[in-house]
This record gives sequence, C-alpha cells and structure tokens, in this order.
Amino acid sequence: MQTQFAFTLIEGKELWATMAITGFQRSADGTGCYITNEVRGPEDSTGDYSFGDCVVLTMDGARMGRTGAVATTLPDFQSVDEAREFMKTPFYSNFKNMLISLRIATR
Repeated sequence: MQTQFAFTLIEGKELWATMAITGFQRSADGTGCYITNEVRGPEDSTGDYSFGDCVVLTMDGARMGRTGAVATTLPDFQSVDEAREFMKTPFYSNFKNMLISLRIATR
C-alpha cells in the first residue's frame, strides 16, 4: 500500500479519532481490533516509523505511543458532524500539513 494521510474515526460507545501517515491498509469491511499508524521504513533503515497522534488506536479508544504510554492529541467526538467540523480547524490543517511534509531519508 502507498503511504497516505488518514483521519480515521472509530465508532464504539463513543467516537474516537486518529490522524497520521500510514502505510497499512485499513480493514475493508470496517472491522478490526485496532488501527496501526505506521509506515514501513526503507530497506536500509532501522524499521518502521510512526508519524501521527499515536502509534495504535484501539477499539476502546486507547491511544498508545511507541512505549505503550497513552498519547493524547485529538479530542473525543460526540458525533460524526463534530469530527467533520474539526477537519475545518487550523489545528487539523496545520497538523495534516506537517505530517504530509515529512520524508524518510535513506542512508
């Protein structure tokens, strides 16, 4: 899969969101246990990279960082419309632009 920017909502008891650069395909049928926000590094790199608000977003809304610590950047949304409105904010635009500007340099 080609690396791309993704703003993804998970609907459970509440709505949770994550925004990141990802190289992993989201579930085609909308099911899964978690969302991984990682990009495969070049062959001569040290591994995978994570560029986003968290490395993993679980189906219960837990946002996990690389060390297992909870990462918090995005709000929890009360509705899909609220998430759509968030996409119009300067924070969203600036964060997205910063993420899509990142590049992995090969050695």
